[in-house]
Amino acid sequence: MKKMIKVLMAIMAIIITIGIVTPLVIFHLYFRRPVDTVYGGDYPELLSVAMNSVLGVGSDIGWHWPDITILEEDDYGRILFEYSEGSFFRSRLIMQKVEDGYAYFYPHYNFIMDARPRVILWDVCIPDFPDEETLNRWLELQRELQELFEEDAFESFEERSEIVNSMSLILREFPDFPDEAMEYLRQVNSWNQPLSDTSEFVRVKIVREKETGPIPLETLVEVYHEFLPDPISWMDIDSIPYSLIFLRTDNYGRSIYSMPEIQFVLLFQPNHSFDPEIGLLEPTDRKNYQTELRLFMEANGWDTPFTD
Repeated sequence: MKKMIKVLMAIMAIIITIGIVTPLVIFHLYFRRPVDTVYGGDYPELLSVAMNSVLGVGSDIGWHWPDITILEEDDYGRILFEYSEGSFFRSRLIMQKVEDGYAYFYPHYNFIMDARPRVILWDVCIPDFPDEETLNRWLELQRELQELFEEDAFESFEERSEIVNSMSLILREFPDFPDEAMEYLRQVNSWNQPLSDTSEFVRVKIVREKETGPIPLETLVEVYHEFLPDPISWMDIDSIPYSLIFLRTDNYGRSIYSMPEIQFVLLFQPNHSFDPEIGLLEPTDRKNYQTELRLFMEANGWDTPFTD
């Protein structure tokens, strides 16, 4: 019994240590599609904006509905709202307007992700701390935690719990959405300014269910196994919608997909073909990837007509 308890504690320590990655992957890949995938909340227009703006959003509808909270409305009807799916991630977005069953928003910079990291082990998850002393302390704890995790996953539970608690205390002083980031979000989305011409906006149909996109599931499975590193061997058409999540399609048939934790972003052509040389992006920052994604889309001719 003691040995079993020890193993269970070690498993919990691993989950605590690596944050959301392990439970999120298990959640997406080991469970099949839920029975009810239709959002039953009050804000399908805001859901539609989030699902077409933020990579990885919407695949959990049916397991649990997302939390959508309206924070502000400006003098011209724009809506600033917060969107979250469980404890996996949170974002704040701005919708420009709703008209005739469609929601409108600015491309690329209509959202920000919460600044507080959900994964505290890996060195890609370093908050933008305001002072060097806090940053150095965070890096020191992060190194200690990773060393303990690599040395012995079963014997270092107490030590790792102490480090995790220390890091959690640091994070409690770190705002999820810093004032500067919120001010920038309002500014680039013309907050309290007269509405722009509709041609400047992305227009998406208001829906209550996450689409799997135009690419056949069989094609997604093939691309997953052939082009992504360390693919899971048993990935199939039942699991792939939770591993390559549809974002949106442009006016000429190009489509964007991403992995849940945004390790990779893929762009498919209208004929469902995929070129890994130009159609695969590995973001360097999974919280602030907006510019990387914009440049990636522009390099692939996003929303521009094809030439003969």
